[in-house]
Amino acid sequence: MSEVTGFSSEDVIGVVTPIAVLVVGWILALVLGALTRAGLRRTSLDERLASAVLGEGRAAELDTARTAGRVVYYTVLLFTALAFLQVLSLTAAAQPINAMLDSVFAFVPRLLGAALLGLVAFALASVVRRVLRAAVERWGVDRKLRAALDGPAPKTADDAGSARSVTSTLPGAQVAPTEEERVAAFERAEASASMPPPPPVEPPAAGRDVGRTLADASFWLVLLLFVPAILGTLGLEGLLAPVQGMIDDLLGFLPNLVSAAVIFGVGFFVARVVQRIVTGLLSGVGLDRLSARTGIQKAMGGRSLAALVGIVVFTLILLPVAIGALDALALESVTAPATAMLESVFTAIPLLFAAALLLGVAYLVARLCASLVENMLSAVGFDALPERLGLRVRGEGRSAPSAIAGKLTLIAIMFFAAVEASRMLGFETVALLSTELATLAGHVLLGLAILAIGLYLANLAARLIARSDVPHPRVLAISARVVILVLVAAMALRQMGIANEIVELAFGLTLGAVAVAGALAFGLGGRQAAGRLLDEGWRKLDRRETYAPPAAEPGAAE
Repeated sequence: MSEVTGFSSEDVIGVVTPIAVLVVGWILALVLGALTRAGLRRTSLDERLASAVLGEGRAAELDTARTAGRVVYYTVLLFTALAFLQVLSLTAAAQPINAMLDSVFAFVPRLLGAALLGLVAFALASVVRRVLRAAVERWGVDRKLRAALDGPAPKTADDAGSARSVTSTLPGAQVAPTEEERVAAFERAEASASMPPPPPVEPPAAGRDVGRTLADASFWLVLLLFVPAILGTLGLEGLLAPVQGMIDDLLGFLPNLVSAAVIFGVGFFVARVVQRIVTGLLSGVGLDRLSARTGIQKAMGGRSLAALVGIVVFTLILLPVAIGALDALALESVTAPATAMLESVFTAIPLLFAAALLLGVAYLVARLCASLVENMLSAVGFDALPERLGLRVRGEGRSAPSAIAGKLTLIAIMFFAAVEASRMLGFETVALLSTELATLAGHVLLGLAILAIGLYLANLAARLIARSDVPHPRVLAISARVVILVLVAAMALRQMGIANEIVELAFGLTLGAVAVAGALAFGLGGRQAAGRLLDEGWRKLDRRETYAPPAAEPGAAE
């Protein structure tokens, strides 16, 4: 009986102890996992870490507290399984797990040190980000940058009202509202009382981007500076060397980047301030009114000439600033071609300015000359020239011949100014083509003048023949008009240089055809007359040959 009792007790202890280890380990794993999950959810530390590392969007999709609880749960279960195997004296099965846990626990101090460095880096980066955001908001960097980029906001009625209210609160200021203002204020009060409050208006995205971008960049820069220390603590030498080299290069390049940013930022603000000063000064002295009177503003699509000059001044200041910023980067492979390009552009700017000045002065002179030509031709009766030439064309206003001549004068002057401007800029091919085009235009205008003179002479000859007493005056007048027009058209086409060979061949064939037709007409139609003339000529010749005077006697002379 005692042997049975002893056997049973040992058996029970050998069975109950492993089961108890499993049950207690499982319960402990559940408790520790739940405590970890509850603690993280209460402190929301995991959410802040996940948002900082993964971003708000991905962090919202990930339940970090549950993941951490599962990690703790399975870790405790792993220790429970190891204890269970050791209680059962299964050393061969427990040895691999024990070796793995020994290596893990040997790495735990490094992991804790790296985690501590990570927490310190995260805390320091968060502090830097908050300080930068607060500084940007306090100094109004975003507002000033928007004002520099977009210009000051236009004044509204609310601004005027607020200014009036501020003025009325000054000591000694007595500003009584008018009746219209009281009625408008009463209506606004009723409307605001009956309407729900408007939603808060968020600032534009451009206003938030500068502060947020600067703060986020500083946050990640601080974290990046801690990466070599974290990798060194973990003993990851293979990753430490390239990361350390990258950070060294970044820190070495950071002063150049900051210098370039400062140079470009200061230059940009200076250029913007000078642009506004120049635009306001030129607008104040009446440049916009002068451009509106001379038609330059209309030619530029309604754009202000003072604003255009301000943009030019802004560009002239910003170009050397950009060159200096690129030089500060000290990236020869990038900055050398960019700097060379900007220097070539900056070298061409005086030529561009001179060409623009030439075109501007030429435009003013062309407008003046076009107005003078139009007025002079209108005064001498040039508008009646089409009727005198026999053309039934009536032009009035802008389609009048004098107005067309004025426009042609404007175009001609601007064309020659454009040719000279292209030569100043070094566009020799464009200048050569423009010169050839001007020569062709001169030949065409001279041909048109010859054609107009010929048309006038043809009409004059037709009128004179029609008023004369010659037989068939109408037929002769039309024939003379056609002949003169054909001759003048051939001369005009030859002067224009349009198909010279064809004109010469056609004119020669026409004259030859007329000569042959005249010869045939004279030969076939005048045969009888020609025969009579020939007969009379032969008879006279025969009479002279048959008539002989009588010879004198020899003794008569004595």
